Amino acid sequence: MAARILPICFSLILIFVGLFGRILGQLDLGLLWGSGLCLIAGVVFWSKTSQPRDRLHFSLTLKLFDLPLLIIIFGSTFLIALVAFKYAFHDEMNIQSHAPVIESMLRGEFPPSYIAFPEVSFKYHYGFDLLAAVFCLVTGLPGFLGIDGIALTSWISLLAILIVFLKSLGVPRQTWGIALAFIVLSGGWAWWLASGEPGGRGASFQVPQWQEMFLFGRFIHPQIISYFFQHPMGMGLPLFFGALVYFNDFFSEERRGSLLVGSLILGALSLTQVVLFVTLLASLGMVFLWKLASEEGKRKENFLNGLAILFLTVLLALGLGGFSQFSENYQGNALLFSWPPGYLRHEYWGSRFSLSFSQALIWYLSSFGVVLIIAPIAWFLTFRRKNPTLWVLACFGILGFLIPQFLRYQFSWDIIKWLF
Repeated sequence: MAARILPICFSLILIFVGLFGRILGQLDLGLLWGSGLCLIAGVVFWSKTSQPRDRLHFSLTLKLFDLPLLIIIFGSTFLIALVAFKYAFHDEMNIQSHAPVIESMLRGEFPPSYIAFPEVSFKYHYGFDLLAAVFCLVTGLPGFLGIDGIALTSWISLLAILIVFLKSLGVPRQTWGIALAFIVLSGGWAWWLASGEPGGRGASFQVPQWQEMFLFGRFIHPQIISYFFQHPMGMGLPLFFGALVYFNDFFSEERRGSLLVGSLILGALSLTQVVLFVTLLASLGMVFLWKLASEEGKRKENFLNGLAILFLTVLLALGLGGFSQFSENYQGNALLFSWPPGYLRHEYWGSRFSLSFSQALIWYLSSFGVVLIIAPIAWFLTFRRKNPTLWVLACFGILGFLIPQFLRYQFSWDIIKWLF
């Protein structure tokens, strides 16, 4: 499917423009040299391909059972476009926010720094901002419209690559619409269980955003549709599922090219959404360790493949910077160990408020809904199947749930993002 190329395109822009821009110190020069190298690499790859080249053609066959899928795609895209171009969310509204960072890139400052403290390096996953700045350079649009344009592109790409991923896992086409709706639109039960709660910041804060409010003094876990407008997550999700598509190709067909492409996308993810990057890399490591222990005849091969993923992705992460850069201007001990464990016990906003077991259960159900109930069953059934890609997903879910129970940030509430 043509959608498979989308995460590759985003990743190549992030890698080549990001690397050259960082070396040359300017985004426009990075775009010039990075684009040239992308073109040369594409020509070389095309010339080395031995497969017969037919004329490009496009065909689309639709059936009645595709109707729910089409409704989800076109309906959600229309609504996302309306919201994206009309409103500003989350980190679009702060001084050190996406628009100023993008505008600073367009004025020639690359890599970006803090607006108020330009001498301090900007330790942030600014991949979305980089893509928006490139979009603005090419189109001549201002930064705030670049945000909305890349946000809408991210949503369309997410839906497209999710369909590719579902197909690669063998999910029947008749259920794609239901699966897509469950993945991108499902949420917790705050609208039911917490509709009468005043909220930690007063009733005005939680109306009408039922999935974004405080409950028992603790912030409720945002849902995907809310996370999407936290733009690192919005662009991170297409890259996350794109990497899984190519790693699934590698696991099922043992194609080294797919391993390389998946690693490149994962490396680009380090500049786009660091939580997804770290957790997916750790999940892949756990699966390769299992394969190393259980597949005696392929131990050397599994070791080298796992080492190649680790080496390439970490090398790209260090080269691209973002959260992976080192700086003496940051206060240490930002990540603390929590004991006794429990995310709600040490939650950034509500740790000073006591919480009963029933309140904790209401918080988790308000945050995750039916997912909280079916996730353990899904993990159990997943590990019984001989599909390493599903193992990776299960490890990702388990790690994401456990990490906030044992770790917390000293200066931020953002540890909740691991629960994603």
